This record gives sequence, C-alpha cells and structure tokens, in this order.
Amino acid sequence: MFGHSQVTSVDNKLLFSWLRAREASTDGTLATERRCLAVSASSLTTNLAGACPFALASGILPRQALAILDADHKTVFVPPRRYRFVRCDLGFGDVMRAQLDFYFDFSSPYGYLASERVEALAQKHDLDLQWHAIALGFIFPLTGQQPVVNVPLMRDYFLHDVQRCARDNALAYHHPDVFPVGTVAACRTFYWLKQHHPALLIPFTHAVYRAYFTQGEPIASADDVASVAVRAGLQPDGLTQASQDPAVKAATKNAIDDAVARGVFGSPYFLIGDEPFWGNDRIEQIDRYLSEPA
Repeated sequence: MFGHSQVTSVDNKLLFSWLRAREASTDGTLATERRCLAVSASSLTTNLAGACPFALASGILPRQALAILDADHKTVFVPPRRYRFVRCDLGFGDVMRAQLDFYFDFSSPYGYLASERVEALAQKHDLDLQWHAIALGFIFPLTGQQPVVNVPLMRDYFLHDVQRCARDNALAYHHPDVFPVGTVAACRTFYWLKQHHPALLIPFTHAVYRAYFTQGEPIASADDVASVAVRAGLQPDGLTQASQDPAVKAATKNAIDDAVARGVFGSPYFLIGDEPFWGNDRIEQIDRYLSEPA
C-alpha cells in the first residue's frame, strides 16, 4: 500500500498492483480501498490516465468493470473494452479478446444490414464476435411489441428508412413481397450448424439473409432454408432434418431464453459485456464507444 504522493510517480505495473484489493469484487470495495489510502477519485483518475491512457477511471472504475486474473492470481479491474490493453501494459501478454455478442432475427431487415457490417467492426477493434440467432415471435409477447409493418403511420417510414439505410451503406436490398415471415426453421438450422458445423455458421447466416432481402426468396419453412443453403453450396449431411431434431429445438429455445435473460428485445441487438446497443444505426456508436477512453 502507498499513499497519494507515491501514486503520482509509480509505473503502470505498480499502479495497477495498488488496485488489486483482496476482496475487490465490487466497485464499492475498491472505493473503500481508495478511501483507506486517502486518494481522491479525481486524483486516481488523473494518475491512471497519465500512467495508462486505456485505464481511465470513473470514481474507481466504471460500472462495467470486469475482473482479470493476473499471473499472481490477483484481480485487476478495467473497463471491458480496454482489458486487453491493460493486460499488455501489465506485461501479461495477449489474452482472450473482448467479446461482441450480435443478436439477430432472420426476418429483420435491420438485422440483415447489421450482419453485413458487424464483421468489419469486430475486425477493427479485434473483438471476439459471437453470432446469436433469435426468433422475435417468441420475444414480442414478452414486450408487447409487434412487427412495425402492422403499426399505422410507422409502416411507410420503416419501408423508406430501410431502403435509405441500405443505400447509405452501399448494400443491396429488395424488400420481400412476403414480410415478415416466421424464422424458427432458420433459427433451428443455425443452432444445428453451431453444434455440428460451426465453420458454416456465418456463411449460412449471410446466405439466408441475402436470399430473403436481396432476392426475395422464401425462408420460412425448413425446406426453404435447406434450399437456400444448398444453392449457397452449404450441404452438410443432416441439414434438411436439422429443424426437427429435438436437441436442436431445445438448444434454440435455450438460446432465445438466454437472450431474453440478457435483456435482448429486438434485432439487431449488441452486447459488449453488459453494455447494450439496439439497432443497426448503433454500429457507429459502438465504434465510438470502443475507440474512446473509458
């Protein structure tokens, strides 16, 4: 332990060593540690910023703080989007990348637009991108929502806005004649592939989305989904029966339940740790969130 005057002159490793409280599982515990050392929150913020620009603090550290085990099995708290940088600053080398969870419904046009953009975002910030198919038909009853095309006054704006967003991002888009459609079969096939052929997961997602939102092809039934996959060159054994597999049905239900438990209510929906973002138009906001000091 060391006092205020020492904090101003320590190097990165010692400064973060100071933050390793033995029971520092909450921001409150860290605040207690700070008070015992007679170091103000503003002073700590200033010194953290000077020693390590990626470790700006709010109070002690932001609400989204997560724990990282260091080589001594102690705990360091940093904002999720900065944790790789801090690990490197501490001399522990590279570790598992921060994770971006991407939730989408195959009948969501904004989900389609986001699916064409999210990989570039993840690559830019070196994120571990996780794809999660959901079926909004199971979620809407929980929220009281309904498809926007069924809402008076909103339908025309929605149809115009999707076309505009596609143009703004130089993406092909043709609104399907039958919209929306059920996506349970596509969702189940997604989770079957995740279990048996994970390398095909992203190509399958792109194939289904592009078939529906650029070619107007049907994707509602298991046969529709299988046809789209075959035309895209994705033909693993068992694909046509995937949506009827009891284990896959259970996995799909569990995935949707897990999404709801994490607060997911729409498509596209993104999570970085506990930080939520809803909508294709939030990709730029996510980019700024990941780019700016915490």
